[in-house]
Amino acid sequence: MDHRTTLPRRTLRALAATAAALLLSMAAAPAGAGSDSIDSDLMQSLEDHQKDLASNLGLADARAATANADELLRGLREVQAWYEARPALVEGVELSRKAVEHATRVRQQIGRGDLGGAAASATDLGRSCKACHTVFKKDS
Repeated sequence: MDHRTTLPRRTLRALAATAAALLLSMAAAPAGAGSDSIDSDLMQSLEDHQKDLASNLGLADARAATANADELLRGLREVQAWYEARPALVEGVELSRKAVEHATRVRQQIGRGDLGGAAASATDLGRSCKACHTVFKKDS
């Protein structure tokens, strides 16, 4: 057997297995799961999608509002998972759950064509975000 051929195949297999394991662990862990703070890029993205959601609801652009609501739900679920991994932060757990509930309601209302209701729920979502930031966001 030619070792020049065998060794690179083993190496490639090992690298592929390592890369797959790394990707799986990244997908399973919420943003900043091992850190003391939530990923600032995630939070900025949530803020941007929330502003765009309000605008798209005002323009009655259900398609764009749906995309914003989906991204908000995805990101807020990451935030919720981050707080749930720290049960001592009881208020953060509760506030993040409320935010996910509001975002879920927004998404459902858009799906039903109730853009006015979705706008009201988006306002409630904004209040949830503000309440959490009041408690947890540190001034930079």
